[in-house]
Amino acid sequence: MNWKRILSIYLAFWLGLFLGGIIDYFLGFNKPGIPRKLPIPDYSLFINVIEINLTFAIIIFIVQNAIIQRIIILFISTFLGEVVFKSGIILGLVGILPHGLIETLGFSFIAYAGQNYKENTHFIKPLILGIILIFIAAFIESSITLYILQEIYKEFYGEILSPFS
Repeated sequence: MNWKRILSIYLAFWLGLFLGGIIDYFLGFNKPGIPRKLPIPDYSLFINVIEINLTFAIIIFIVQNAIIQRIIILFISTFLGEVVFKSGIILGLVGILPHGLIETLGFSFIAYAGQNYKENTHFIKPLILGIILIFIAAFIESSITLYILQEIYKEFYGEILSPFS
């Protein structure tokens, strides 16, 4: 595996999130005064996250062209960064970091596998590793991250933000 290429893909994801945060900063971060409802951590949320992540993984695998992959990655992650940081920098980071570090690494392995697929060399191992990382990140996103966000909301608002309220 070419770790330099994998790292460059990984950094493209984080550059996009950073750019999204900058865009949102200049738009004036929506202050965390309006809490959003959090989904209930359950099996269906995990399935939804897997469905979305695998769809994106298939897209970046099929594209196979490194430049087009980077453009797609930067565009999507910039959009996500802008959305994630709507509630402010602290909530944005807390909402993305627990699962995002693993998830973006999984996407990076899948993008790398897609680049190697056309040459039919060394694509199985990074593809499988990427899929495993995406499943682990989906579990973290659909369960652990929500509990962490509940605690942060509790600090900001003095009460737990119920998905039913």
